[in-house]
Amino acid sequence: MSSLFEENEQILDELEQAEYRLEKIRIDGPAKTDGDEKSELAATLKTLVVRLVENIAKSGGKMDEFGGAVVLVDLADVLERYGEIFKIPGLEKKLAELRTMMDQAGG
Repeated sequence: MSSLFEENEQILDELEQAEYRLEKIRIDGPAKTDGDEKSELAATLKTLVVRLVENIAKSGGKMDEFGGAVVLVDLADVLERYGEIFKIPGLEKKLAELRTMMDQAGG
């Protein structure tokens, strides 16, 4: 079983790939993109963000579980960007936990 750090790194990599696809859709425009692709991409993004939220709970508030302050900043950025879009229950509480961990780390 992989660590939370490794899992979060994988999720962040998958998010980066999904964001690349999203940007390509924006550039290509609606004429070159079908609705199924957009729906699939939205579902992928939401699944990845929900997995990150779940991993915050699994960490038990321990920053070292995530691999350090840099990863926390990335996680907070992703959750802030997508949290409003997907309306994930309990997200504000998880963001507050991340901010507390970052404050404790001096970030």
